[in-house]
Amino acid sequence: MTTETKRGTDIVVKTDVLVVGAGQAGFFAAIKAAEQGAKVTLVDKGYAGKSGQSQNLATMVVCDASKDDIKKWVMSDRSVNEYINNPEWVELTYRESMDRWNDLAEWGFVTYKFDKDGNVYIDSMKDNGDEYCPGEDGLGGTGEGRIASPVKFRFIVGRQHEKLRKVAQDRGVTIIDRLTVTDLIKQDGRIVGAIGFSADADDTYIFHCGAVVLAAGNGGIKTPGVRTVTTTGDAQAMAYRVGCELTGKEWTDNHPSRGDFPAYPWSSGVDRDFMVPKQKLAKNHGIPVINAEGTVLDSMRPDQRNKSTGQIFDAARMAYEAHMGRAPEFFSVDGDPNTRPMNHSPKNMPRDKMDDDAMKEGKVRMAMGRCLGQSHHLSDGVWPIDKTCATQVPGLYAAGDCLGARPGYPMAGFACAFTAVTGTRAGTYAAIYTKGVEDIPLDEAEVERLKKSMWAPMDRVGGFSPAWVNQVIINTLTPYWVLMYKSEDRMQAALNTIEFIRDNVLPKLWARDVHELRLAHEVRSIVLHSEMKLKASMMRKESRWTHYREDYPLRDDKNWLCWIKIKDVDGVMTFTKEPIPKEWGPDESLPYVERYPHAFPNEPKIIPADM
Repeated sequence: MTTETKRGTDIVVKTDVLVVGAGQAGFFAAIKAAEQGAKVTLVDKGYAGKSGQSQNLATMVVCDASKDDIKKWVMSDRSVNEYINNPEWVELTYRESMDRWNDLAEWGFVTYKFDKDGNVYIDSMKDNGDEYCPGEDGLGGTGEGRIASPVKFRFIVGRQHEKLRKVAQDRGVTIIDRLTVTDLIKQDGRIVGAIGFSADADDTYIFHCGAVVLAAGNGGIKTPGVRTVTTTGDAQAMAYRVGCELTGKEWTDNHPSRGDFPAYPWSSGVDRDFMVPKQKLAKNHGIPVINAEGTVLDSMRPDQRNKSTGQIFDAARMAYEAHMGRAPEFFSVDGDPNTRPMNHSPKNMPRDKMDDDAMKEGKVRMAMGRCLGQSHHLSDGVWPIDKTCATQVPGLYAAGDCLGARPGYPMAGFACAFTAVTGTRAGTYAAIYTKGVEDIPLDEAEVERLKKSMWAPMDRVGGFSPAWVNQVIINTLTPYWVLMYKSEDRMQAALNTIEFIRDNVLPKLWARDVHELRLAHEVRSIVLHSEMKLKASMMRKESRWTHYREDYPLRDDKNWLCWIKIKDVDGVMTFTKEPIPKEWGPDESLPYVERYPHAFPNEPKIIPADM
């Protein structure tokens, strides 16, 4: 149904299931909901399949439950993520990964060959116990692949999104590109629709549906150089406003940039498609990282080097070195006689691509900076009430990076498995839910209220540019000393700015066209996400995993083996602790240094006995 207005056209779309976000999680949700017989509409503010994290689709971890020791890997993941993940969701992902892999194979994705025993056929180079398997473009799609036993990595070559579109369309899914959804419609305590606008015209889209699946990624800011600039936490913000709980905001992502630009990822002068995999390869070859003084940087305790690995902890170490004036960091090719020079790397990474001067010195400039302000992959999102991916609000489901199921990030390829598994579950159960709910008319007054709020920035005659406001936020949050090298006073200073923007600037955002309108709503989401991130980081008075507090450098199992949940209670952002089940935590009979093989900077030499 369409209605002409002074603002363009009001287009009412009646559907059973609305899926917001068209990466792998969204496509799986839409396809599986359609296979349940539901009428499905899939929308994305960009081009379905090419926005958000979907462009990084490359590697998927797949477990064969009949052969692989899944329990062993679940146990390993607990320590790697320092016990903040949820083993039940990790195990669920592993157990259902093969089914989702088979879906992709059935849908015609290019995959690797299998041998007569059903294992992945690889033409590999072995080193340090790992097997590297180049993809069709030499890097397994968009990153290096690794076969690890007993869990097997099997690959889908990235950027084949047109295939997913076709699969969805063949099942009757309606796909709408370049449509920004701004708010969910909640009536009688449940979700009955959503509202948004088109980037191609001044048209309002009003969705009337039985259920909504949010699959629009995690929260973040438009950090310079990060390829996922559309992932701004919009869906999570919508969920928060209708009463859902969110979690995981204190964790910070780690992606490389130049060592002499620690505040910004992939800064000027860095070939992101070269430097990122080169860093990983160097780490896997055991090539040490040294600071400007030549000191080897390593977060591992000397007596624990055989216990685990963890590149994420090096981010805190390198931020600390930058803070102390000992950046930039380098990979040292000849700093250790036992390491392999970079020219021994696979053919797809030739030596002549390296910085010539650095190579002559036996050094390679270190990719060191991080995606500051971004939430860590698979660690924040909407809190699910059960394994159906349902939220606290009936009719609302979440999947992929938008789902705060707390799996952490155990290994490369887990994200693709998780998005496929949770997308399948969310879409399937959303479709089943719609079969048992009464169709109720939309509240016209509520729709009009949301519509007025959505178009408000374009109805103003002046105000603040959303691009300028976003730049202020970037300048506030991306320096390493705010969200990488954290302390109470610095985070409070940043929070003061964010809260001022929330109260005084957001109400005056001005958009001259629909493109600026989209950015205005993204900024609204970014401000909310930033407030959550800073407050959650201030609340967690310890260091753990990707959360490093200069003023609290030790893990505090007694007080902080918990998840932080965030909810709007009568207009107040409220934080609560959700204890991690004791059986999922570390063995507290072990000494601290054995529980936690990685040392954060500034840890005391003598660990207190009660830690």
